[in-house]
Amino acid sequence: MCTCSPPWIRLGIDGGVPAIARDPALSGDFAFGISGPGEFAITAKARAHDGALVASDLESLLANPTQAERFEGIVASARSLGLAVSQPTPPEDATRASVVEFSSWSDYDEHLHEGHTSDTRWTGLRRSDGLVVSRTHGGEPVSQLWKHALTLATEQVETAVRRTARDLLHPFELDRRREIVRQLGVAYGRHLWREHYRANGSPASSLDFGRQAEAIVGGKVDVEVVAYLSRAYVTMLMGLRSDPRFWDNLDTRVTFQNVANLAASLLDAAEACRRAHRQEDAGKLVRLLEATLLEFDQAYGRHRFSNLNGVEGWVTTEAAWLRSLQSEVPRQSSDNAVARAARFQAASPDAPKDAHSNFVADTGHIAGEAHGEWDNRDWCEHRGR
Repeated sequence: MCTCSPPWIRLGIDGGVPAIARDPALSGDFAFGISGPGEFAITAKARAHDGALVASDLESLLANPTQAERFEGIVASARSLGLAVSQPTPPEDATRASVVEFSSWSDYDEHLHEGHTSDTRWTGLRRSDGLVVSRTHGGEPVSQLWKHALTLATEQVETAVRRTARDLLHPFELDRRREIVRQLGVAYGRHLWREHYRANGSPASSLDFGRQAEAIVGGKVDVEVVAYLSRAYVTMLMGLRSDPRFWDNLDTRVTFQNVANLAASLLDAAEACRRAHRQEDAGKLVRLLEATLLEFDQAYGRHRFSNLNGVEGWVTTEAAWLRSLQSEVPRQSSDNAVARAARFQAASPDAPKDAHSNFVADTGHIAGEAHGEWDNRDWCEHRGR
Protein backbone atom coordinates (compact mmCIF):
# COMPACT_ATOMS: atom_id res chain seq x y z
CA MET A 1 0.00 0.00 0.00
CA CYS A 2 1.52 3.32 -1.09
CA THR A 3 0.48 6.81 -0.05
CA CYS A 4 1.22 9.45 -2.72
CA SER A 5 4.36 8.76 -4.78
CA PRO A 6 7.40 7.62 -2.79
CA PRO A 7 10.75 7.57 -4.64
CA TRP A 8 11.76 4.44 -6.52
CA ILE A 9 15.23 3.09 -7.25
CA ARG A 10 16.59 0.30 -9.42
CA LEU A 11 19.05 -2.13 -7.89
CA GLY A 12 22.12 -3.03 -9.88
CA ILE A 13 21.20 -6.72 -10.11
CA ASP A 14 19.34 -8.79 -12.71
CA GLY A 15 19.14 -5.93 -15.16
CA GLY A 16 17.82 -3.41 -12.63
CA VAL A 17 15.25 -4.67 -10.14
CA PRO A 18 12.81 -1.91 -9.11
CA ALA A 19 12.72 -1.28 -5.37
CA ILE A 20 11.20 1.12 -2.91
CA ALA A 21 12.00 1.65 0.76
CA ARG A 22 9.14 0.74 3.06
CA ASP A 23 8.32 2.76 6.15
CA PRO A 24 9.28 0.31 8.94
CA ALA A 25 7.32 2.08 11.70
CA LEU A 26 4.06 2.27 9.74
CA SER A 27 4.53 -1.27 8.40
CA GLY A 28 5.04 -2.61 11.91
CA ASP A 29 2.04 -0.65 13.16
CA PHE A 30 -0.14 -2.24 10.49
CA ALA A 31 1.18 -5.78 11.01
CA PHE A 32 0.69 -5.80 14.77
CA GLY A 33 -2.48 -3.72 15.02
CA ILE A 34 -0.96 -1.03 17.22
CA SER A 35 -3.27 1.86 16.29
CA GLY A 36 -6.75 2.38 14.92
CA PRO A 37 -7.47 3.42 11.31
CA GLY A 38 -7.87 7.12 12.07
CA GLU A 39 -4.72 7.39 14.15
CA PHE A 40 -2.78 5.36 11.58
CA ALA A 41 -3.87 7.68 8.74
CA ILE A 42 -2.90 10.81 10.70
CA THR A 43 0.53 9.36 11.40
CA ALA A 44 0.94 8.37 7.75
CA LYS A 45 0.11 11.88 6.59
CA ALA A 46 2.61 13.40 9.02
CA ARG A 47 5.36 11.01 7.86
CA ALA A 48 4.54 10.73 4.17
CA HIS A 49 6.20 13.84 2.68
CA ASP A 50 6.58 12.64 -0.92
CA GLY A 51 5.04 9.30 -0.08
CA ALA A 52 5.42 6.16 2.02
CA LEU A 53 5.23 2.44 1.43
CA VAL A 54 3.46 0.25 3.99
CA ALA A 55 4.50 -3.36 3.41
CA SER A 56 4.06 -6.41 5.64
CA ASP A 57 3.67 -10.16 5.27
CA LEU A 58 0.43 -11.21 3.59
CA GLU A 59 -0.46 -13.11 6.77
CA SER A 60 -0.73 -9.77 8.59
CA LEU A 61 -4.07 -9.31 6.81
CA LEU A 62 -5.27 -12.47 8.55
CA ALA A 63 -3.65 -11.95 11.96
CA ASN A 64 -7.06 -11.52 13.56
CA PRO A 65 -10.70 -11.44 12.43
CA THR A 66 -10.81 -7.62 12.24
CA GLN A 67 -7.50 -7.00 10.46
CA ALA A 68 -8.95 -6.91 6.94
CA GLU A 69 -11.66 -4.53 8.14
CA ARG A 70 -8.97 -2.40 9.77
CA PHE A 71 -7.07 -2.30 6.48
CA GLU A 72 -10.14 -0.98 4.68
CA GLY A 73 -10.60 1.57 7.45
CA ILE A 74 -7.01 2.76 7.10
CA VAL A 75 -7.39 3.22 3.36
CA ALA A 76 -10.65 5.14 3.78
CA SER A 77 -9.22 7.35 6.54
CA ALA A 78 -6.07 8.09 4.54
CA ARG A 79 -8.08 9.11 1.49
CA SER A 80 -10.35 11.29 3.62
CA LEU A 81 -7.21 13.20 4.66
CA GLY A 82 -6.30 13.81 1.03
CA LEU A 83 -3.72 11.06 0.66
CA ALA A 84 -3.60 9.06 -2.56
CA VAL A 85 -3.49 5.36 -1.72
CA SER A 86 -2.56 2.80 -4.37
CA GLN A 87 -0.56 -0.33 -5.03
CA PRO A 88 3.17 0.22 -5.74
CA THR A 89 3.81 0.78 -9.43
CA PRO A 90 7.45 1.21 -10.50
CA PRO A 91 8.27 3.88 -13.10
CA GLU A 92 10.17 3.15 -16.27
CA ASP A 93 13.24 5.06 -15.10
CA ALA A 94 14.63 5.35 -11.59
CA THR A 95 17.91 6.18 -9.90
CA ARG A 96 20.36 3.28 -9.76
CA ALA A 97 21.45 2.07 -6.33
CA SER A 98 23.58 -0.72 -4.88
CA VAL A 99 22.41 -3.34 -2.42
CA VAL A 100 23.73 -2.77 1.09
CA GLU A 101 25.70 -5.80 2.28
CA PHE A 102 24.27 -7.65 5.28
CA SER A 103 21.10 -5.55 5.18
CA SER A 104 17.66 -6.85 6.09
CA TRP A 105 14.08 -5.70 5.78
CA SER A 106 13.65 -6.01 9.54
CA ASP A 107 16.08 -5.50 12.40
CA TYR A 108 16.35 -4.27 15.96
CA ASP A 109 16.64 -0.48 15.98
CA GLU A 110 19.35 -0.53 18.64
CA HIS A 111 21.61 -2.75 16.51
CA LEU A 112 21.74 -0.85 13.22
CA HIS A 113 24.96 -1.35 11.25
CA GLU A 114 26.40 1.81 9.68
CA GLY A 115 22.98 3.38 9.85
CA HIS A 116 21.23 0.51 8.09
CA THR A 117 19.08 -2.37 9.24
CA SER A 118 21.38 -5.38 9.39
CA ASP A 119 20.89 -9.13 9.77
CA THR A 120 21.35 -9.10 13.56
CA ARG A 121 17.72 -10.06 14.08
CA TRP A 122 18.17 -13.19 12.01
CA THR A 123 21.58 -14.32 13.26
CA GLY A 124 21.47 -13.45 16.97
CA LEU A 125 24.93 -11.91 16.51
CA ARG A 126 25.40 -8.16 16.26
CA ARG A 127 26.71 -7.37 12.79
CA SER A 128 29.03 -4.59 13.95
CA ASP A 129 31.16 -6.76 16.24
CA GLY A 130 29.79 -10.34 16.26
CA LEU A 131 28.60 -10.19 19.86
CA VAL A 132 25.59 -12.29 20.87
CA VAL A 133 22.53 -10.16 21.74
CA SER A 134 19.55 -10.70 24.00
CA ARG A 135 15.87 -9.81 23.74
CA THR A 136 13.00 -9.65 26.20
CA HIS A 137 10.43 -12.44 25.96
CA GLY A 138 7.73 -13.11 28.50
CA GLY A 139 9.03 -10.27 30.61
CA GLU A 140 12.51 -11.82 30.91
CA PRO A 141 15.75 -11.29 28.96
CA VAL A 142 16.49 -14.25 26.67
CA SER A 143 19.78 -14.97 24.90
CA GLN A 144 19.52 -15.05 21.10
CA LEU A 145 22.34 -17.60 20.84
CA TRP A 146 19.74 -20.17 19.77
CA LYS A 147 19.43 -18.34 16.42
CA HIS A 148 23.11 -18.87 15.67
CA ALA A 149 22.80 -22.52 16.65
CA LEU A 150 19.72 -23.05 14.48
CA THR A 151 21.48 -21.42 11.54
CA LEU A 152 24.39 -23.84 11.89
CA ALA A 153 22.03 -26.82 12.15
CA THR A 154 20.06 -25.68 9.11
CA GLU A 155 23.23 -25.24 7.06
CA GLN A 156 24.36 -28.75 7.99
CA VAL A 157 21.07 -30.29 6.89
CA GLU A 158 20.94 -28.27 3.67
CA THR A 159 24.51 -29.19 2.78
CA ALA A 160 23.90 -32.88 3.48
CA VAL A 161 20.79 -33.05 1.27
CA ARG A 162 22.46 -31.15 -1.57
CA ARG A 163 25.50 -33.44 -1.44
CA THR A 164 23.25 -36.50 -1.38
CA ALA A 165 21.58 -35.25 -4.56
CA ARG A 166 24.98 -34.72 -6.14
CA ASP A 167 26.17 -38.20 -5.19
CA LEU A 168 23.01 -40.10 -6.18
CA LEU A 169 23.00 -38.45 -9.60
CA HIS A 170 26.57 -39.62 -10.31
CA PRO A 171 25.72 -41.06 -13.76
CA PHE A 172 25.40 -37.48 -15.00
CA GLU A 173 28.20 -34.98 -15.56
CA LEU A 174 28.77 -32.77 -12.51
CA ASP A 175 27.61 -29.57 -14.23
CA ARG A 176 24.47 -31.36 -15.48
CA ARG A 177 23.35 -32.53 -12.03
CA ARG A 178 22.15 -29.12 -10.88
CA GLU A 179 19.75 -28.89 -13.82
CA ILE A 180 18.56 -32.46 -13.19
CA VAL A 181 17.78 -31.59 -9.57
CA ARG A 182 15.91 -28.48 -10.67
CA GLN A 183 13.80 -30.46 -13.15
CA LEU A 184 13.05 -33.14 -10.56
CA GLY A 185 12.04 -30.48 -8.06
CA VAL A 186 9.62 -28.94 -10.54
CA ALA A 187 8.20 -32.36 -11.41
CA TYR A 188 7.69 -33.23 -7.76
CA GLY A 189 6.13 -29.83 -7.09
CA ARG A 190 3.62 -30.44 -9.87
CA HIS A 191 2.85 -33.84 -8.37
CA LEU A 192 2.50 -32.41 -4.86
CA TRP A 193 0.11 -29.64 -5.93
CA ARG A 194 -1.43 -31.58 -8.80
CA GLU A 195 -4.99 -30.60 -7.88
CA HIS A 196 -4.07 -26.95 -8.41
CA TYR A 197 -2.35 -27.64 -11.72
CA ARG A 198 -5.20 -29.89 -12.85
CA ALA A 199 -7.74 -27.16 -12.02
CA ASN A 200 -5.72 -24.75 -14.14
CA GLY A 201 -5.69 -26.97 -17.19
CA SER A 202 -2.33 -28.79 -16.96
CA PRO A 203 -2.37 -32.10 -18.84
CA ALA A 204 -2.41 -35.24 -16.69
CA SER A 205 0.87 -36.45 -18.22
CA SER A 206 2.73 -33.43 -16.81
CA LEU A 207 1.49 -34.28 -13.30
CA ASP A 208 2.55 -37.94 -13.39
CA PHE A 209 5.77 -37.84 -11.39
CA GLY A 210 6.84 -41.36 -12.38
CA ARG A 211 6.57 -40.56 -16.05
CA GLN A 212 8.26 -37.18 -15.68
CA ALA A 213 11.09 -38.58 -13.54
CA GLU A 214 11.76 -41.37 -16.03
CA ALA A 215 11.98 -38.82 -18.82
CA ILE A 216 14.38 -36.66 -16.81
CA VAL A 217 16.84 -39.35 -15.67
CA GLY A 218 16.40 -41.59 -18.69
CA GLY A 219 16.87 -44.83 -16.80
CA LYS A 220 20.27 -43.81 -15.42
CA VAL A 221 18.93 -43.69 -11.85
CA ASP A 222 16.18 -45.83 -10.34
CA VAL A 223 12.87 -43.94 -10.28
CA GLU A 224 12.14 -44.89 -6.65
CA VAL A 225 15.51 -43.47 -5.63
CA VAL A 226 14.72 -40.33 -7.58
CA ALA A 227 11.28 -40.08 -5.96
CA TYR A 228 12.66 -40.06 -2.40
CA LEU A 229 15.47 -37.73 -3.44
CA SER A 230 13.05 -35.29 -5.07
CA ARG A 231 10.82 -35.19 -2.01
CA ALA A 232 13.86 -34.73 0.22
CA TYR A 233 15.09 -31.82 -1.86
CA VAL A 234 11.76 -30.02 -2.12
CA THR A 235 11.04 -30.54 1.59
CA MET A 236 14.49 -29.17 2.44
CA LEU A 237 13.72 -26.05 0.41
CA MET A 238 10.37 -25.72 2.18
CA GLY A 239 12.21 -25.91 5.48
CA LEU A 240 14.49 -23.08 4.44
CA ARG A 241 11.51 -20.91 3.53
CA SER A 242 10.20 -20.98 7.09
CA ASP A 243 12.33 -18.68 9.26
CA PRO A 244 11.77 -18.81 13.03
CA ARG A 245 14.60 -16.37 13.66
CA PHE A 246 12.29 -13.42 13.15
CA TRP A 247 10.90 -14.04 16.64
CA ASP A 248 12.72 -13.67 19.93
CA ASN A 249 11.71 -17.07 21.33
CA LEU A 250 12.58 -20.46 19.89
CA ASP A 251 9.37 -22.24 20.88
CA THR A 252 6.98 -21.21 18.09
CA ARG A 253 5.01 -22.92 15.37
CA VAL A 254 7.48 -21.40 12.87
CA THR A 255 10.40 -23.29 14.42
CA PHE A 256 8.31 -26.46 14.43
CA GLN A 257 7.47 -26.12 10.74
CA ASN A 258 11.07 -25.38 9.82
CA VAL A 259 12.55 -28.31 11.72
CA ALA A 260 9.82 -30.80 10.81
CA ASN A 261 10.54 -30.16 7.14
CA LEU A 262 14.30 -30.48 7.63
CA ALA A 263 13.89 -33.72 9.59
CA ALA A 264 11.59 -35.17 6.91
CA SER A 265 14.13 -34.15 4.27
CA LEU A 266 16.94 -36.04 6.01
CA LEU A 267 14.77 -39.14 6.43
CA ASP A 268 13.81 -39.17 2.76
CA ALA A 269 17.42 -38.57 1.70
CA ALA A 270 18.46 -41.51 3.87
CA GLU A 271 15.79 -43.71 2.30
CA ALA A 272 16.96 -42.69 -1.17
CA CYS A 273 20.48 -43.80 -0.20
CA ARG A 274 19.21 -47.13 1.12
CA ARG A 275 17.37 -47.84 -2.13
CA ALA A 276 20.54 -46.91 -4.01
CA HIS A 277 22.44 -49.46 -1.86
CA ARG A 278 24.44 -46.74 -0.10
CA GLN A 279 23.83 -47.94 3.45
CA GLU A 280 26.76 -46.06 4.94
CA ASP A 281 25.53 -42.74 3.55
CA ALA A 282 22.02 -43.48 4.84
CA GLY A 283 23.40 -44.08 8.31
CA LYS A 284 25.32 -40.80 8.22
CA LEU A 285 22.15 -38.88 7.39
CA VAL A 286 20.23 -40.47 10.26
CA ARG A 287 23.08 -39.69 12.66
CA LEU A 288 23.09 -36.11 11.39
CA LEU A 289 19.38 -35.84 12.23
CA GLU A 290 20.08 -37.10 15.71
CA ALA A 291 23.08 -34.85 16.33
CA THR A 292 21.76 -31.60 14.85
CA LEU A 293 18.03 -31.75 15.62
CA LEU A 294 17.14 -34.40 18.21
CA GLU A 295 20.18 -33.42 20.29
CA PHE A 296 19.95 -29.70 19.57
CA ASP A 297 20.55 -28.86 23.22
CA GLN A 298 24.04 -30.37 22.91
CA ALA A 299 25.08 -27.77 20.32
CA TYR A 300 26.49 -25.54 23.06
CA GLY A 301 29.35 -27.93 23.72
CA ARG A 302 29.75 -29.25 20.18
CA HIS A 303 30.19 -25.77 18.71
CA ARG A 304 32.08 -24.36 21.70
CA PHE A 305 29.64 -21.50 22.20
CA SER A 306 31.36 -20.69 25.48
CA ASN A 307 34.12 -19.12 23.36
CA LEU A 308 31.67 -16.54 22.01
CA ASN A 309 31.19 -13.15 23.64
CA GLY A 310 27.95 -11.29 24.23
CA VAL A 311 26.83 -7.69 24.43
CA GLU A 312 26.11 -8.72 28.02
CA GLY A 313 28.37 -11.33 29.57
CA TRP A 314 25.63 -13.72 30.65
CA VAL A 315 24.12 -14.31 27.20
CA THR A 316 26.77 -16.85 26.15
CA THR A 317 26.70 -18.91 29.35
CA GLU A 318 25.37 -22.46 29.26
CA ALA A 319 22.63 -21.46 31.69
CA ALA A 320 21.44 -18.75 29.28
CA TRP A 321 21.60 -21.22 26.41
CA LEU A 322 19.46 -23.79 28.20
CA ARG A 323 17.01 -21.10 29.33
CA SER A 324 16.49 -20.02 25.71
CA LEU A 325 15.61 -23.62 24.74
CA GLN A 326 13.17 -24.22 27.57
CA SER A 327 9.83 -25.71 26.51
CA GLU A 328 6.93 -23.28 26.63
CA VAL A 329 4.44 -26.15 26.63
CA PRO A 330 5.87 -28.28 29.46
CA ARG A 331 2.52 -30.00 30.09
CA GLN A 332 2.64 -31.46 26.60
CA SER A 333 6.40 -31.96 26.15
CA SER A 334 9.60 -31.18 28.02
CA ASP A 335 11.60 -31.26 24.76
CA ASN A 336 12.86 -28.04 23.25
CA ALA A 337 11.00 -27.04 20.07
CA VAL A 338 13.71 -28.33 17.72
CA ALA A 339 13.86 -31.78 19.31
CA ARG A 340 10.06 -31.85 19.59
CA ALA A 341 9.58 -31.21 15.87
CA ALA A 342 12.26 -33.69 14.85
CA ARG A 343 10.83 -36.36 17.16
CA PHE A 344 7.32 -35.72 15.86
CA GLN A 345 8.47 -36.09 12.25
CA ALA A 346 10.61 -39.16 12.92
CA ALA A 347 7.94 -41.04 14.90
CA SER A 348 7.03 -44.35 13.29
CA PRO A 349 3.31 -44.71 12.51
CA ASP A 350 3.65 -48.37 13.53
CA ALA A 351 4.91 -47.53 17.02
CA PRO A 352 2.63 -48.25 20.01
CA LYS A 353 0.29 -45.41 20.84
CA ASP A 354 2.05 -44.74 24.17
CA ALA A 355 5.30 -44.16 22.30
CA HIS A 356 3.80 -41.04 20.78
CA SER A 357 3.01 -39.42 24.13
CA ASN A 358 5.89 -36.97 23.77
CA PHE A 359 5.54 -36.58 20.00
CA VAL A 360 3.33 -33.51 19.93
CA ALA A 361 2.98 -30.55 17.60
CA ASP A 362 2.17 -28.08 20.38
CA THR A 363 4.32 -24.96 20.57
CA GLY A 364 4.64 -21.79 22.59
CA HIS A 365 3.06 -18.47 21.85
CA ILE A 366 4.17 -15.79 19.39
CA ALA A 367 4.03 -12.39 21.07
CA GLY A 368 1.64 -10.03 19.31
CA GLU A 369 -0.65 -12.74 17.95
CA ALA A 370 -2.88 -13.40 20.98
CA HIS A 371 -5.91 -11.88 19.29
CA GLY A 372 -9.40 -12.77 20.40
CA GLU A 373 -10.68 -15.51 22.68
CA TRP A 374 -10.99 -19.18 21.77
CA ASP A 375 -13.74 -21.40 23.11
CA ASN A 376 -11.38 -24.37 23.11
CA ARG A 377 -7.84 -23.32 23.99
CA ASP A 378 -6.57 -26.83 23.26
CA TRP A 379 -6.88 -25.97 19.58
CA CYS A 380 -4.62 -22.94 19.49
CA GLU A 381 -1.18 -21.87 20.56
CA HIS A 382 -2.67 -19.84 23.44
CA ARG A 383 -2.52 -23.07 25.42
CA GLY A 384 1.18 -22.49 26.01
CA ARG A 385 0.57 -19.20 27.84
